[in-house]
Amino acid sequence: MVTAQRILLDVDEAGVATVTLNRAEKHNALDPAMFDALLDVTGELAADRRVRAVVVHGAGKSFCSGLDISSLGGEGLGGSLLERDDADRGNHAQRVSLDWRRVPAPVIAVLHGNCFGGGLQVALGADIRYATSDARLSVMG
Repeated sequence: MVTAQRILLDVDEAGVATVTLNRAEKHNALDPAMFDALLDVTGELAADRRVRAVVVHGAGKSFCSGLDISSLGGEGLGGSLLERDDADRGNHAQRVSLDWRRVPAPVIAVLHGNCFGGGLQVALGADIRYATSDARLSVMG
């Protein structure tokens, strides 16, 4: 169990970790709890020497539809998402991509449905990306 059930983590007997973005009703959009959960799970996987491979996917119809702006209230894109601890390589929002590099096992992102903005950023942190035929990838230009 990880933060607010936004992420489900299962490690099988062979050491394959399955990470499920678990906010299907919102197409796994990134809200503050999802950001926290992603950072928690990458830290947990980086420390778990049993893990030999990681598969990341989204519950429901989409991998991740990007930032859930409505969850930020009046904070907008600022606030805690752009804060950076001196010890970290990126700010809170960037770390959902960068922190996958801390995991010593190969990370595979399985993309389906919407993979927009921050969701694509999460996927780009993986070592390998596999996109199904219904996957739609986009960033704002």
